[in-house]
Amino acid sequence: MRFVLDAGHRNNSKDFGACGHGLKESVLALAIVKKLKYALEKLGVEVVLTRSSEDELITPSQRPVKAKQLKGDVLVSVHINAHSNDSASGIEVLYKTQKDLATVVCNGMCKATGAKNRGAKYRDDLAVLNGFNESILVECGFISNRVEANLLNQSAYQDKIVKGIIEGIKSHYKIQESDIALYDAVERIIESGIMINATAWNKLDNIKLQNVPALLSKFGGVDVLIAKGVISSADIWKNGTYTKDNVRSLLIKYSVKLG
Repeated sequence: MRFVLDAGHRNNSKDFGACGHGLKESVLALAIVKKLKYALEKLGVEVVLTRSSEDELITPSQRPVKAKQLKGDVLVSVHINAHSNDSASGIEVLYKTQKDLATVVCNGMCKATGAKNRGAKYRDDLAVLNGFNESILVECGFISNRVEANLLNQSAYQDKIVKGIIEGIKSHYKIQESDIALYDAVERIIESGIMINATAWNKLDNIKLQNVPALLSKFGGVDVLIAKGVISSADIWKNGTYTKDNVRSLLIKYSVKLG
């Protein structure tokens, strides 16, 4: 399954979406999308973005077209709401065909954040929903509301928003948790500067035992790993009798030694 994440706005160089209390919708939406991408990838699903920076411009009609070009299965567009009444607050999720998905995502977001639940709302006038069948548009809160704007600008609150979206997606698509310990271990190893292919090692099913000798070499070899306390015996690594579970343990222990 491939998710296409769409950070709202930047339709042109002057479009930042709703603005309020020193904040821009396009910036907040992109920050949430990047966190959501990471969280979805931890579930083992593929994720692509319609835009990955504030410098990328893309019109509303181009977004569903790009989602199709990227061979997406589900399109999630992330926005921040606004209203002339600065007391308006809460989270809502817009849909054209995906009412059930919109409902579980909205409920998940409100449960995770404690925000007012404005519900799933039908819309047939939005390009992003009209152009891609399996799509929803999430409104994460009101930038016009001082309290919500302050929350939306906080990384910890953005994490709660993402958690809620993830819970809704997991429930709707029956997605199981992936091996987060292994995923995080591989991420830390790559961040340390060791060049390995993340997707080849961050899921047990993806690990190919014939590639392990090259991995050991990147780690300095069996003797170095013993000296560092990553492995206690050279036997299985030198005679090739290791299993995928052994490799998983090696990756996690090596990442821990990185500090």
